Order: sequence, then C-alpha cells, then structure tokens
Amino acid sequence: MDTRPAACVMTADSMRGIHLKLVNVMIRKQQSSRVASGTYRVPLIVIGLGMLAWSPLGCDQTPVTPPKSEQVSHTETVDENRTPPPSNDHIEFLRQMNVAKAHLENGKYAEAIEGFTQALVQRPGSGPADRNLARALIFSGESDAAIERLDSIQSREPDSAAAAYLIGVAFNRQSKFDRAIPHFEHAARLDASTAAIRYQLAQAYDAAGRPDDAVAQLRQAVRLDPQHTAAQYRLAMHARTSGDMEEYRQRIRNFARLRDLYGDPMGTPLALEACVHTKAEPAMSDRLADRRAPTQQIQVQFVDATKQAFAGSTDGTAATFAILELDDHGQYTFFVVGRDNSLSLMVMSPTGAFERKAIDARLPDGFDPQQCIVGNFIDRAADPQAGDDAPVRFADVLVVGKRGVRLLQRVGAVEFQDVTRGSGLTGLTGNAARWVDYEYDGDLDLAVAGDRGLEVWQNNGDGRFQQVTSDVGIAEAPNGHDISAIDLDSNGGVDLIMARGATPTLVYENQRAGLFAAMSDPPGPWPAARRVLANDLNNDGEPDVLLVGNDKATILFGRSAVRQQLDQSGLDLADGVLFDYDNDGWLDFCGVGRNPTEPDAGAIKVWRNGGADSWTEVTTELGMDGLTMSAAQQVIAADIDADGDSDLLVRTVHGRLRFIRNMGGHVNGQLKLRLVSAVISHGGVGAHVEIRNGDYWVARSVPQSCPIEIGLQGHAALDSVQTVWTDGTVDSRVNVTPTKDPMTIVVFKKTLTGSCPYLFAWDGSRFRFVTDLVGSGATGLSLARNVLWQPDPYEIVSIGDGDQFPPVDGQFTINVTSELREVAYFDHLRLIAVDHPRSWEIHPTDKFMLPPFADSQLWALDNPIPLARATDHEGRDQTDVLRAVDGEFTPPGKPLPPPARGMCEPASIALDFRSIDTSRPLVLALTGWLAFGDASSNIALSQDPTAHVVWPTLEVQTSDGQWTVVDVNVGMPAGKTKTILCDLSDKLPHGASRLRLTTTFEIHWDRVALFERRDLDTSQIHELAFDRARLDWRGFSDLAFRDPGHPMTPDFDDVSDQPPWRTTLEGWCTRYGDVRELIAQDDGMIVILNGGDAMTLSSPAAALPSLPQDLVRSFFLSSVGWNREDNANTVGGDRVQPLPREPTMSGAQDNDPMTDWRVRYNTRWVPRDQFDPGRKTGHEDLQQTLPQGVLALP
Repeated sequence: MDTRPAACVMTADSMRGIHLKLVNVMIRKQQSSRVASGTYRVPLIVIGLGMLAWSPLGCDQTPVTPPKSEQVSHTETVDENRTPPPSNDHIEFLRQMNVAKAHLENGKYAEAIEGFTQALVQRPGSGPADRNLARALIFSGESDAAIERLDSIQSREPDSAAAAYLIGVAFNRQSKFDRAIPHFEHAARLDASTAAIRYQLAQAYDAAGRPDDAVAQLRQAVRLDPQHTAAQYRLAMHARTSGDMEEYRQRIRNFARLRDLYGDPMGTPLALEACVHTKAEPAMSDRLADRRAPTQQIQVQFVDATKQAFAGSTDGTAATFAILELDDHGQYTFFVVGRDNSLSLMVMSPTGAFERKAIDARLPDGFDPQQCIVGNFIDRAADPQAGDDAPVRFADVLVVGKRGVRLLQRVGAVEFQDVTRGSGLTGLTGNAARWVDYEYDGDLDLAVAGDRGLEVWQNNGDGRFQQVTSDVGIAEAPNGHDISAIDLDSNGGVDLIMARGATPTLVYENQRAGLFAAMSDPPGPWPAARRVLANDLNNDGEPDVLLVGNDKATILFGRSAVRQQLDQSGLDLADGVLFDYDNDGWLDFCGVGRNPTEPDAGAIKVWRNGGADSWTEVTTELGMDGLTMSAAQQVIAADIDADGDSDLLVRTVHGRLRFIRNMGGHVNGQLKLRLVSAVISHGGVGAHVEIRNGDYWVARSVPQSCPIEIGLQGHAALDSVQTVWTDGTVDSRVNVTPTKDPMTIVVFKKTLTGSCPYLFAWDGSRFRFVTDLVGSGATGLSLARNVLWQPDPYEIVSIGDGDQFPPVDGQFTINVTSELREVAYFDHLRLIAVDHPRSWEIHPTDKFMLPPFADSQLWALDNPIPLARATDHEGRDQTDVLRAVDGEFTPPGKPLPPPARGMCEPASIALDFRSIDTSRPLVLALTGWLAFGDASSNIALSQDPTAHVVWPTLEVQTSDGQWTVVDVNVGMPAGKTKTILCDLSDKLPHGASRLRLTTTFEIHWDRVALFERRDLDTSQIHELAFDRARLDWRGFSDLAFRDPGHPMTPDFDDVSDQPPWRTTLEGWCTRYGDVRELIAQDDGMIVILNGGDAMTLSSPAAALPSLPQDLVRSFFLSSVGWNREDNANTVGGDRVQPLPREPTMSGAQDNDPMTDWRVRYNTRWVPRDQFDPGRKTGHEDLQQTLPQGVLALP
C-alpha cells in the first residue's frame, strides 16, 4: 500500500513546471525528519520522456560506455575529515544511488530524481548524487531547475568539467547559445579530450553567428573522434558554404560511410550530447575505482645529513648544479657551478661524504647562472659493433643565465671545452631550458624560456645551433619562467609547456614535420604557474602535468577531465621535483622555497601520491617539518648515497647545499635505468618506460637522461621492462631481476619501421620472398624542411623464371604484404610474362632516381662484356665479388654516424672492361641493394652544412687519363636486391675501357655487368590480369639479416600479430575481402593496406600461350603504387588520408560523393593506437579473428 500523502503523488503534466527549489526544500525538510527505519518521505516527481543514449551502433536504450581515458570530471568537495555516517545510512545511500542510477540510465527520470533526492538526504554534499540529479533534471526537460542546481555545484566545484558541460547543454536546449558558450569553453579547458564538448560548442558558435570558430571546434571534434558522424556532416556543410568542394566531398564521404556503418546519430539532441559527462556516475564515482598506491605504507624519514656529507674541507656551496651521469654501480656525479663561477664535479664517496674535483674551466665574471642542463648535443657514437659493452657516451652541459649561456662540451673524464662561440648560441639568455629533439631527427635541440618568451634552437648536427622559433610556428610571448617538454597527445611529437608566472601557461602542440601550433582557446590557456613538471602521475600510460603556482599546485591529468589541487599554504615555492620517496611506484611531489611568514626561513613540503587522484601532504610524517635552513632555491631528487631510495639535494638562496637523506624508502626496492642509444634519442630523452610484474604496472616519461628511478613496491623480480623510444619502437626486456646497480639498455641499431611493402611468390611449397615494391613511390617524404620527394608510382619488378614461379593448381599466386609502420596504396597490379632465348637477361628500367622519371619498360640484354678488374676506393680488389649475381656484396663506404641513416663517406668502384666497342647499344646493369634512410635522417642531413650527399655518379676515363662524368642518371636500386640499368648508347668516348661509380649512399653491389641491348618483340610479352585478389589480415614477419652483407628480409612463415611499435597511420582503409575491382585498372581506385595487411593475388596459367621449346619464360609484376611511412618528419605521416591520387577515369569518381567507391570499400577504421596492448576499441562485440586493436567493420 502506498503510504505517501496523496498530495505527493502527481502526474507528469501537473509536475511539468516544478522548480528545483521544491526539490531543495524537500531535501532540507527530510534531513530534519529521519525515521528509525532510515526511509524518507519525499515527493515523487514523474516526468516522462525516454532516455536515448547514442552508441556507435545506433540509438538504443543502453548507457554509453566511455573510453578508458574518459573519466568523470569533478573536484570532490565533501569534507574528508567529518565523521562517517552510520553503516546503515551508508548502505542505504549506496542502495539509493544504485537504483537511481539504473533509473537514469533507463530513461525513468522521475524515479531517478526521487532516488537522487533521497541519496542527497542520506549524504548531503555528495558530488556524484548532486551531478546525477542535475542530469536527470536536464533530461526531464527541467533546464531552469538543472541550471540552478549546477550553478550551486560549480560554486563548490569550479574545476568540474561535468558541471560546466551540463550547464552548457541546458542553455543550448533553451536556445540561449550566448549563455551556453562560456560554459562549453570552460568545459573544453578542463577536458580537452572529449569530442562531444567540442561539437556542442561548435553548435553554439554556429547559432551565435561565429562560423569560423565553429569550424575550428568541429575540426577538433573529428580529431578527437574521427568517427563523429555529425561533426563530419557539419564540416561538409561548412565546406560547401565556403566553396571548398574538395573538402565537401571528402567530409560527405566520411559521413556516408559512418552513417552506413552506425546509423543516423542525429535523431535526438541527447544522442549528440552523450558523452562521459552525461553518463550517470556510480555512488563512489568511477575515479575511485582507478588504481591506487598501497595503503600500507612503509616507514620513511628524511634526515638532514649535510654535516656528514660535507665533512672536512669539501666545499658545500653552489650557484646551481645538475646530475651529470650515473656510473655502473649506481653512483651519481654532479656538475656544480660554484658561487664564484668555478666549475667542478661532485660525487659521494662510500663513506657518505661528497668529494669535489675542480674542472679546468670557469664561467666569466658576472655570469649569474640560473640553471644547468645535461645532454649529448653532438654525436660521438661508439662503434655499433661493440654492442651492449660499448661505453656510455659523454654528457655535455649547457649553463643558462640571464646574461648569456655557456655550452660546455665534455672531452674527457673531467675535461670540458667551452664551445659557445662556435655553437651560434652567443647572446642567448634564459631562465630555464630543456634539451629536446623537437623534430625527431636524432639530435638534441634546445628549448629556452626567458624574458623574451619561448625560443627554439635547432641542432644542425655539426655542433652549431640555429634559432628557428618563428619558423616552427611559435609566436613571441614574453616572461617565460619555466619549460617542460612531453608528448601530451601521444601523436609522436613532443609538445612544449611554458610557465609564465602570473600569466596563463602556454602550450605549444607539436604538429609533426617540425611545426608547432599554440593550443587553441579553448582548451587553452592553462592556469598560471611558476614551475611546470610533467610525467605520468597516475600510472595510466598518459602524461600528466603539475602546474606549480604561488599558493597552490594544479594537476592536469592527461586525456581526462580530472584536476587535482594541492594546497601550498606555508610554502612560497621556488622549485619542485617529482620523485618516488617510498618506492611504491607512484611519483610524489616535493616543493621547496621559503616560509611566507618568515621570508628568510626555508620550507620543504612533500605530498604523497596515493593514486586515484588522492594526494596527501606528509611533510610532518616524514620528519621534514623539523628541518631548519635558509630559504631554498633549488632541489634535485636522486639516490645520492646509492642505498636504494631517493634523497634530496637542496640549494638555499645563499648557495648552501643541504643533503636530506631518505631513511627507509629502500625497503620497497628501486630500479635505476640508464638508456643509451646511438641511433634514436641521446640518453633516452623523451622516451617512455613501463615496468610490469603481474598486476603491478608503472609508467614513466623520461624528461632527462638522469635520474630514472622507479620504485618496485616490494617486487623482487619483474616480468618486463619496456622502453618506448622516441621513434615509437619498443624494446622489451623480460624476466628482469633488479639490483642496486643500474640496468643499462643500449640500442645501437635502429629498428626498421619503414621501407616498402613486400612481394612473395608461391612456388608450390612456400611463399618465397622476392623483393620489396614501390620504393620510389614514397608520399610525404621530406628531403629537407618544406621540400618533398616527388613519388614515382610506376614500377616493374622481376619475380623470377618459370622454375622459380611455377603455376600451382593452374594459378600463378603472389602475396603483397604491408609489414612495417606504413601504409601501402595500390591502384593497378598485373603479371607480365616474357618469352626469350636462354642467353638473354630481361630487366625493368625502373630505379630510385631523381626526376625526370623514365617510363617503365622491360629491356632485353645479351652479349655481356666481361669485367676484367674492379677496385674499390680503398684499393681492395672486388672483381670476384662483382662478376656474378651470387649474393656476395661489396661493402659500402664508411657509414656516417647517426642520425645519418643510409649514408656513408664517399665510396667509389673503378671498373675495367679492357676493351669496349662504344658504337654498340651498351647498357650497364648494376645489381645491388640500398639501405633506405627516412624522412628524419633526411632532415638531419639537410641541416648539417658539413654533410656531402653524392647521388650515384658514373665517370669514364678518357685517353689522357682524366675522369669525366657520363651524362646518365644512374639512380639506385629501390630497396632490396634489384638490377638497375644505365643506357650508355652513344655516351662513352671512343676507346673507353674504364668506368668509375661513386656515391655517398649506402649501396651494396652484387654484380656490375656491361651488355648490349636486344629488341623485344611485342609477341614475346604477355600481360595477365589477376582474376582473384583478396585483402586480409596477416601480421608481421620476422625481419633479419639472413647473411652477412645481405639486406634485412622477412620470413613469411615466422609471423606475429604484434609489431615492435604501438602506433600506425590512422584512417579509413580498404575493408577485407575481394579487391579485384580496385586493382584491375590504373584509374585512381586504390586498395589501402595498413600495417599487418596482406593481399593475395592469383592469375590463371591457362591465359598464357604455350612456351616455344627454344625459349624460356621470365615473370614480372607491374604495379602502380605508393607508400607512406609513419615518421615524425613525413608530411601526413600519421594519417592514411589523403589518398596519393584522385580517381582519373569515368565511373571511378562518382558525381555523388554519397555513393563514391571510397564509401563502398574504405569502411575499415584503423586507429592510431592500433598496436597498443592496453587499448580498447569499444566495439569488442564486432571483433573478428584479427590482431588486438583492429576494428573489424562490415
């Protein structure tokens, strides 16, 4: 029986105008009239309307499940110190929340309002209950009531993205767009990762007559969610309005594709509003379910050990200092600038006392140093053949001051040379600096924050730096106090964050290809700060940022709307450091400065990171409140005494050094890492490290080479230690047993991530590797900044003769695979068979060459002229090596040090043919392979004025003994072993007998032969179309150097689903299945293979005529194709689109974009983080037998 008063039972119509005040009044009344049973008399407000939540599969009544990275945004305001409610009340609160949450998700808003109202009586001030009540009011149509409640929430939770977004939604529903805009903008600043916020803001901008702002936000929406159907449609309409028909067609194709896959998402406003912030929150909030640090803490105390550390005559003062290096036994060496501008190295002895050794160099008088940073700015690579036992390279030092900088190159154990004048840095001043490879070309550039603002100085690779600030897109913004560098959005480009004191913090987002763009407003600018620290603070694999201001520090969690604030009252902060003082695997924060009430007195505070956004000040517990010192100016955290926990070294404003020893942190264990690379990032700067043991997982970014210290939380062994280098490649060490000595991870060889797709031919028993394809068809390949390679998509490659490529079951079958971090595009593929005398050789004319490109043809060669002698540039006899195609290769010149991949010092081979009839149709056939570089190595070379690039050049020795260049475009083999041809007809002087081939490219030659060209009759050439062509997932073959001097080749039978990288090019790729239509003609209809895809093609043997008895048959593959590598300096290297060419034939380009072939075929979405083991697609129900992370769509 219903015991409620009749007046409280109302219909939806009679309650339509009920105001939020009624809810508040009833909450207050019921708070004063609790009954023993714990039940309450509250009004039942029945308001209809069903809640439709849009999922990617269409509109239904299931709640939207947000991606893992989207977390409920709010700042909890409940007093954590109040007495917990009685257990029965707590249970009743949880019950009310659970039931009301279910009602809200099921669209029963009246029941939800009733339930959340009762929950707020049980737990006044509960953030989740309050926000859920606001959601229910919005969805029920009570926008005014919802706005009033949300205003109240915002007054308590100013950093709640959910509250800001929901107010904006409520105003949007009332068509009060001008009032909605500031709330959406605030939400976007708090949560830069949710596409729905950007879409709703764009709608409001459009309605307010701000189309340009709307387009900017719509572009951000599709960047965050490329499958946002409505945003794609609205962008198409804007493009049509502006007359940009190309973008219109592209966007409308995307819309049609998404509509066909997921249905129409634009049926209700709620479908477009749906996101993490409209989702009902559970009682304790989703964020509390996140991973936490251990609640059982070990006992740690910090003690002032300065007296012992600086015993005797050791100088205990400094103007600034930095960690220089870590030795094999875990001992750190400090680089110290004295107060008198002297320089010294300082290390702690086994007795616990520091020892200092003077450096025979000093800074000029009046220099006023602010900071020193350590990094290898110039490459002094050890011998790559030395392997992991090679010595760690020296670390150089940059001292930054308000009156200039000093660049000190380390040339010995304690010897440094001042190279400032020759570096181009004369006149540079600053307050803070960071070494950073902003363009990923393999050397460390320099980012400096100073009074003039942020400056970027490009390392040219020759010891000189060039100021490129405006060239890379960074505008002048004065008053730079501090700077941090980290890849905030995981796009493969390091972003720059500059703190500016009382002025908002600026973020410059790396656009790749050497360009930055200021973070848009919204979500920028960030809160003002004096210091900025960045790392992974919640162990979720995403970088977080700590902005330290005058009275508080703000934590911005990466890809999340959650913000955390640390109260710094009692500390006027001068410096801070992230470190794991108790080795529990979670980074804590230490701030040093002065006591605001006693300006001359120093203050140190420490906050413990408890995980799940829980930070607690533990200064007193650690014994630090009893430390007395002058005001502090600088702090570094490291295991200085090598006992397995992180200590503190503090410098006061008077230049005194204070050693604060950690006592107890060693109990949990610590892993020290030393990252060494001769080919990627010096000292591991910018890398990412993850360690795992069972469910224990810790993630760290590497802002500088030292220190890298990770707490082990008591784990004595680790399943894996994984390093993700700046080029995206992954190095994994398994079954690791940490010791007190550092673990050194050395990389001397660059993992092959890009080259070309591979060709395999079926020989009846296996797929035989043939060669790689479309080496000349690279799109977006940078040769220098703003200079791109012109791709040549047309190519013919040899498959082999009839013995190597027999028909099986009446079919010739090949397999084309994409097995690197790149995308392959094929427009046309066909087989060619050539019948010819056995003495003839048939070769394609294609090669890797500078334009103009020659037509793809097949030439017949005969009557070889014997090579009498071949000698290389070092006088070594290479005759036997070059006489036959036998897999023996000549060595190239001496390889240049990284990052000059694929380049060497000039090397030549002199070829003596004794007697040449120069009147004959001569052709020089060169068989070999080229070690490809990439866009990043090209950029590095283009910046180095000392680099000398020589394309293969052919010279002939004249009768007077002089060498003269032959007018021929020699070119190079396009990748793996191939034969290239040089037409020497009428190119050589009479009586010539000696040729010389010179280059600085790393080319390994197998054979050099001189032939005469023969005519091929068209009757000897047979073209075969493929009657079967199917695209499927395959995986990644094992790549290895099978023999010394040979190129790296794939093993078709040794395949894995997981490559040694995590990212790939994102975009719409060809759906799996039949692709014959796409490769049948050279018409612009293209099949798209992403990493791990393979295309199997077959052609009927019956289509060929019978082979005459006196002839042999050779087979070739003719292709029209391109490839695009995922490289930070490849233009568009993170995206599949745009395609390399537009359709060219009638029928291939439909006048109606909605029925375009791309809508029919390109329906497989491949995300950027496809190979990240931790990613979730949100479409698990659609998974087919594919690798983890590949989204299968029909």
